[in-house]
Amino acid sequence: MKVNNVLVTLMASVLFSCAATQKITVRTDNKPQISAREFIETCPAPDEKHFLRQFNAKVFRHSNCMNVDDLLTVIWTGELTDAAKDGVALLAIGYVAGLVKVHPDMKHTVRPLGVDTFRYQNNNYHISFFELRHRDKDNNEEKM
Repeated sequence: MKVNNVLVTLMASVLFSCAATQKITVRTDNKPQISAREFIETCPAPDEKHFLRQFNAKVFRHSNCMNVDDLLTVIWTGELTDAAKDGVALLAIGYVAGLVKVHPDMKHTVRPLGVDTFRYQNNNYHISFFELRHRDKDNNEEKM
């Protein structure tokens, strides 16, 4: 429980510090069909991968995976609770906040696509899927 409180507090502070200067949009419409099985069987090696020891979570970013141009996934073990799903969503928003710093001329959007569970080596793993989109602020053209 303490880890969840720390996670929420940490991510909220990141969010609020970035929210003052940049707008991050969360979209929820027209989600593609995704699943852990399809992800494991069809997605190529990730373009980026990170391990967040504090949260015992792995973050992956894939290009052109499961009909999503820019897919962000977060994988973790433990219970699948609302607090865990909220914490993972905050991690995704924090990731996008980092993109704002790297590409300030772009408008970045994160859209939750769903959560699934799979079993590997007698452990349950949960995976949250997010679509990332990037548009030029001046002419609204999709980029990256």
